[in-house]
Amino acid sequence: MKKRVLSSFLPLILFLLLTTVIAFAEEESKKDVPKIGMKFYLQGSSLANSNNPSSNLNDYRILDQKANSINLDLVEAFVYKDATKDSSLGFRVKLVGGETARYIHARGLCANPDNQFDVYETNVTWAIPGDGKMKLTVGKMATFIGAEVIEAADNPNYSRSYLFNYAEPVTHTGAKLSYDFSSKVSASAYYVNGWDNFADNNNARSIGFSLGLTPSDSFSTSFNILTGPEQDRNTKDNRFLFDWVGTIKPCKNLTFLLNYDYGTEQNVLPDGGKATWNGFSGIAKYDFNDKFSLAVRGEQFSDPDGYRTGVSQTLKEFTLSPQFKVNDHILIRPEYRYDCSDKKSFNDGKSKNQSTYGIGVMVNF
Repeated sequence: MKKRVLSSFLPLILFLLLTTVIAFAEEESKKDVPKIGMKFYLQGSSLANSNNPSSNLNDYRILDQKANSINLDLVEAFVYKDATKDSSLGFRVKLVGGETARYIHARGLCANPDNQFDVYETNVTWAIPGDGKMKLTVGKMATFIGAEVIEAADNPNYSRSYLFNYAEPVTHTGAKLSYDFSSKVSASAYYVNGWDNFADNNNARSIGFSLGLTPSDSFSTSFNILTGPEQDRNTKDNRFLFDWVGTIKPCKNLTFLLNYDYGTEQNVLPDGGKATWNGFSGIAKYDFNDKFSLAVRGEQFSDPDGYRTGVSQTLKEFTLSPQFKVNDHILIRPEYRYDCSDKKSFNDGKSKNQSTYGIGVMVNF
């Protein structure tokens, strides 16, 4: 009952929050400090599936799972202010709607899982007095895990990898303490409710660590760990995830984006055993000029216990994504993707593969 009441009043609460933020922005704009920024973003797509599934759903796809239809995937309003040593308090509020919002709800925040509205991020950051290199963030935040985000415009491909869909969390609610040792080294520690939990489902928190290294302009990398109990009313059996992301730019126009995940969870199999999963994704993107680029992704995701995908299998995919930049605000991205498995797990167990092809449009303003 309490969750239903919270859900009913949530739009009003968020409206009041945004009104307060905008009023505060007007006052802050008069000061010589980092200004409050506001961005709006939307994306839509249309995909066809070679299997012509009766469900009109693309198997093993999360944020682009609707087939044979025109979709408004994401509408986003983002208000933010950076925390610096001269302006110690910052914040991020990111409200999203559309099909994407249905699949990224944090548990305990939205009573209706089909609601096409979500508070994706809402947090406050304090730059601890001194040189401004140490910061404390409290609230709901996007995950520090992985190479991809929910906004397709900030990814090389329109669709997300299996790693994004099945190996990694989407958000965390809790606290983050970060420190920039230099422009080349940074580190963060996390104390959070866990994977996609606004209200925790047990009485124990998850702990995360992240180390970011940028030895040169042509190479950057991060090492990330997240561990803690994630099962309902269970504080003993832990889920563990190691995540590695590497970005390589051998020349100005060419970028390689690499991502590896290895995860385990104790006592979740029917025989009481430990489940494991792992995968690797590699993306190459080449900018032919300011208006046209091409991204290619190859990936393999292994789920030997069937814990993450529901089937004991190894999934592979190949994605081809040309991109046309119409102007500073509009991107058009056609995409072809081939998915396959070593088991007949596509199209209600009738096929080992599926092909999808379509187009995505992204608008920033």
